[in-house]
Amino acid sequence: MRRRLPWWAQLLRLLARLLSFGRAEAGDGWTLQPWRAHRRARALLDEAWAWSVVDPDSPFGREAGAKVLEAWRLRLAREPGADPVAFLEARARAWDGRPAPAHWWQQLVPEEAAPGGRLLPVTHAVWRHLCWLDELTIGLALSQLVLQGAVKPELITRARICLRRQAGLPGIEEWNPLWRARCRWLEGRLNLL
Repeated sequence: MRRRLPWWAQLLRLLARLLSFGRAEAGDGWTLQPWRAHRRARALLDEAWAWSVVDPDSPFGREAGAKVLEAWRLRLAREPGADPVAFLEARARAWDGRPAPAHWWQQLVPEEAAPGGRLLPVTHAVWRHLCWLDELTIGLALSQLVLQGAVKPELITRARICLRRQAGLPGIEEWNPLWRARCRWLEGRLNLL
């Protein structure tokens, strides 16, 4: 059972929150909620699952999507005019310290995933890297929509490629039929921007 704080401690906590109003920092209690999002995001993302941070079939329920939302929110607090594409490319280096190949955001199936025209198994490291990059890109595009109400056109283009690739992954119907439908729904929402 949690112990209730005395009145004076509650007052000090409230005063600390008031003094830090507007500052964003990790662990500040901010959570993804439709009422906190930009009104345009609330209008476009009208399905409850799109706001979930626990549903693995939600962009923010996946690890890369949740982390990029928090990182982008903190970046905007420090630098309101930050470039989301530069941010994405910097985050993409987290996989192996090297920049992600630019053509991965331009081709549905890059040569690395299908050498000689034959698809690698989905469990292959290249596909895992591509899927992580897709989740990161989709998560950042939706994070920008949620926090700012608009998405940079270049980021929309990259997110569309990622959504198409995710919806078309070999064998996706076997292990996750819901994700294909949700990718197509999200792509439709991005087309409205």
